[in-house]
Parts: sequence; C-alpha cells; structure tokens
Amino acid sequence: MNTDVDETATSASEPTDTTPSDSEATPPSTQGGFPWKRILQVGAMLVVLGFIFGGVIPAFADYGDMFDAVKSMSWWTIAGLVVLAAAYLVEYWFVIMTALPGLRLSEAAVVHTSTTAVTNTVPGGAAISFGLMYAMYSSWGFPATTTTAALLITGVWDNMSKIAIPAIVLAGMAVITNTPEWWVMAIIAMIGVLLVIALVAVVLLSPGLADRIGLLLCRPVNAVMRWLKRDPIDIVEKIHFFRRATNVIIAGRWWILTLLTIGSQMLLVTLLVACIRAVGVPSEVLPFLLILTAYAVARVLAAVPITPGGLGIVEVAYLSILTPGVPGEYRAAVAAGVLLYRALVWFPPVLLGIPS
Repeated sequence: MNTDVDETATSASEPTDTTPSDSEATPPSTQGGFPWKRILQVGAMLVVLGFIFGGVIPAFADYGDMFDAVKSMSWWTIAGLVVLAAAYLVEYWFVIMTALPGLRLSEAAVVHTSTTAVTNTVPGGAAISFGLMYAMYSSWGFPATTTTAALLITGVWDNMSKIAIPAIVLAGMAVITNTPEWWVMAIIAMIGVLLVIALVAVVLLSPGLADRIGLLLCRPVNAVMRWLKRDPIDIVEKIHFFRRATNVIIAGRWWILTLLTIGSQMLLVTLLVACIRAVGVPSEVLPFLLILTAYAVARVLAAVPITPGGLGIVEVAYLSILTPGVPGEYRAAVAAGVLLYRALVWFPPVLLGIPS
C-alpha cells in the first residue's frame, strides 16, 4: 500500500462496474453470547504458552545465557536492528495502500498495527481482525467490496511469496550440493511456483480459460468438502468474484505490489539474519540458507491458529531447525537471536496498535 496515492486512481468510495455488489462481500459477523468459549480459549492459550516458554524453549538454551548474548551487543547494533524492524513495519503500509487505492499512509498505519495487535494477542484474533478491518475501512468511506478486493489481492501475493521462498531454498541447496536429488526437487518446486503464477495470470486475463479451470477444480475440491462435511463450493463463481473484485486494481499496480511484497520479505529475512549475526553467530556456524529454510517453515506455521500470531510455536520451529548441529557454545546465541527477531517483529505493532 503506497504513501502518495495516484490522483488518477479510482476513488475507494466510488466502486466501478467491475467490482461485486456489497452483498457479495459482507464483513464477518461479530455476534456472540456469554464468552465461555473465549475464556476457555484464553486459558488454553496461557497453558500452551506457559509450557512452551517455561519448558520447551529452556530445553534449547538457558534464558540467562540468552540475555548475556543480547547484552553483548553494542548500542549502534541494537539501533540498526530497530531501524530494520521499523522499515519492515512501514514498508508493509505501502503494500496495503497499493492494494487499496485512496487509502492514506496514516490510515494504513492504523489499520495494520491495530489488526496485527489483535491477531498477536487474542485467541482467534485473525478472524476478529477481519471484522475490525471492515469496520475501519467502512468508517473511512471504503465499501465492503473494495475492502474485500484489497484483502484478496494482498492474500494472493502473500501466499505466492510463501511458496516461492521454499523453492528458492531448494534451488540454493541444488547449487551448493550439485546433486541430482536436490536438482530434481528444486526443478519441481520452481515448476510449481511458475504454475501458480500462471494460474493467477490466466484467471485474471482469460475469462474462458478461467471458467474451464474452475469447472475442472470443482469435483476434487467438493469431494474434499464432502469429506469434511462442509457445503460445496462453486469454484467458477469464486473465480468470477476474484476477477470482478481485483481486476481494476491489479491491472495497473501488479508490478508495484510484487516489488513491495518481495521487499517486505527481504526486510524480514534481513532482520532475522542480522539478529542472529548480531549476537555473535557467524555464517560458518549457521549459514544463510539454513536460516532461510527456517524462515520458510516458520511463515507457514505462523498461519496455524494454535496461539495468537504463532507466539511460541514459531520460536520453537526456528530453534528446532537452527540449533541441531550447532556447537554448544553457540546454542544460547542462536536462541537469543531468534527471540530477539521475534520480539522486534511481534511487539512494535502491538505497542502501536493497542492505543489506536
């Protein structure tokens, strides 16, 4: 989402004929009775977090040793890490503004920090944050259809980055090892990424072919839905909805959105690597490709709603991947780097979002 919105962009309060009707994009319901379920969720969350931070993480390294590793950093190193974390936070506001023409920088900041604060602190916060987004965008004059289009666009681009990063990891391993097994996996992964990109392009650019793809997917998808005892999904109509909701925005901004999404991921990876190097873990002990592998796995786990924002779960995933094989004298530093990275990503939107 961009800082200065192009004056030629369509106003968010004036949806074009290509956007769906408001009835097709209704914000999630927020109704509920006495919050017994919420109380149980909070209790279960606290038990899980207590177990993770009180038992699992100390099994990797002692908290005192981790604190010593963080204390060894110079003030300018800490300042550099804070600047990187701030750059990532602000850069994502531009991603939001690109997907929602007409949104101001201050509004992007408020909606991102406040919804992330909810996601990171409340059980089931991801669902609540969607309702909060719709309410905030509506108060600024954006109809539900426009909000839905923005969420669809950012979601598609974010998920494409999730599958691209593992492919990059496999390609890196293929280059390093130069073995047939890694090359086969890398080629398969790259073909998968290209197929997903091609699928999105076809859906947007070729209505006829998009319909045929939708019909082809209906049978296997609905077989799974029946197995899950869920209502069937009209894939063709979903594709039509995606096209109507997003075509106008993507047509002129897809390349900006792509560059900003890549930049967002690069900032996060850079911050993770910088945190690990800052506490004294050299590349000979923990190579970049292994860190990137851990990042790719953790991004997927963060989406699993076990704890708010993947708190605890993501940290354990990082440590499970990064600490095996590391010499004993570096284990505490690796753990310190991971927890420092998570703190720099997790806390700022919470601290900024709660007051807003």
